[in-house]
Amino acid sequence: MQSSLQWLVERYRETTAWSNLSAATRRRRENILKGAIETAGHEPYARIATSTIEAGRDRRAKTPHQARHFLDAMRGLFRWAKEAALIKIDPTAGVHNLPRKRTEGFIPWTEEHVAAYEARWPVGTRQRVWLDVLLYTGLRRGDTVRLGRQHVRNGVASVKTEKSGFTLEVSLPILPVLQATITRDRAAISLSSLARMAGRSPRRALGMNLRRYARRLACQDQHMAFARSRRPGRRTLARPRQS
Repeated sequence: MQSSLQWLVERYRETTAWSNLSAATRRRRENILKGAIETAGHEPYARIATSTIEAGRDRRAKTPHQARHFLDAMRGLFRWAKEAALIKIDPTAGVHNLPRKRTEGFIPWTEEHVAAYEARWPVGTRQRVWLDVLLYTGLRRGDTVRLGRQHVRNGVASVKTEKSGFTLEVSLPILPVLQATITRDRAAISLSSLARMAGRSPRRALGMNLRRYARRLACQDQHMAFARSRRPGRRTLARPRQS
């Protein structure tokens, strides 16, 4: 029915407001919208009130990042609906994100952390490729998983960045230490294939794989995962999430 939430979501998917989102954002929001359709797809979208949105957010209170993603998905949907004159009032307006849990945040990898990882996974292993491409390019995870041999010419890699909507191209030298890793591993450098996991995006798969293998280091008692710090070029270890 044209008045149902499912109809609204289907129309939203046909718009530039949807297609202009990054592939990773669309994938994340698609899962949320599918869940909304399963639970309330037959409901009239015009009857969805602020209290409904708040209830959906609060059901995810134990995982604040999921609550934020839920709100982001709903805001995108209903802001577009209001601009398209399909609704008069945006039910997400004024709905705030839940406060973030205070943690110690990310700690930087030390030289000892890197040395321990390198000792465990030497040149020639795919685990080493993941580390070296991230460490010696300084690219974000979403860009490293797209980096391949086709981007390298005369010792320089050039790739358009995901964060810029693929409008900004950055160029960086392939350092000798990275070149050595690539030369030893003929599959490199295509992290999207090396880090592939069933049902996961390449970027998420890379993060999950790095976390899993870093946890195996006997010298570490922290759960380790790569994340980008606020300072360009640095990689950090994530502390375990608090339940």
